Amino acid sequence: MRKLSLLLGLFLLLGLSGCSSIPIGSIAPLMRLDLATTNVDALRVALQLPNGLRSRSGGVVMDIVLKVAGLPDQTDQFLLVETHGAAELADLSSMQREGFSLTAYELAATDALQFRAVQAELVDARSRGQQGSLGFGIAAREFCLTGPSAPQRLVASTYLKTVETQGWLTVTDQFDLGADKTIAAGLAHLGPC
Repeated sequence: MRKLSLLLGLFLLLGLSGCSSIPIGSIAPLMRLDLATTNVDALRVALQLPNGLRSRSGGVVMDIVLKVAGLPDQTDQFLLVETHGAAELADLSSMQREGFSLTAYELAATDALQFRAVQAELVDARSRGQQGSLGFGIAAREFCLTGPSAPQRLVASTYLKTVETQGWLTVTDQFDLGADKTIAAGLAHLGPC
């Protein structure tokens, strides 16, 4: 099975915040979000894909880059697992588009512990007077087909929910997976789920 690497998301504080698929109204709330202090237990991500396309189990991750002045960048990857919490799904209903599936994710339990350790590193660095930040990206890395062929409309959207956002915030809206020829070719050769 071919692995398909796609970056669906946002890298705040990494110089890539000019991505045109980020809604204007989401930029300011995302810039105010401080991952060093956010409640990891309340952090949720959602991925909207065209019907017929699904991310494989273990294929959705959150990439974090810890930047502390004077130190090399530290990159970590955290597994996002599907969640079926009634509150998450109810809140997501307003994001649902016809012809698309919408799946909510949370950090895997062991990865939530590791995420807290990264948060503690940044808080500690800041308490010593060092400037630092956490940048993040939401990535879906492996896909499969739930139908006989890939959907014709290859667009995806990602959403983020934290205590600070007070609900779901659109991170990327209608990201065109087919715009990149390599991604489109990979999607054309996917197998069944």
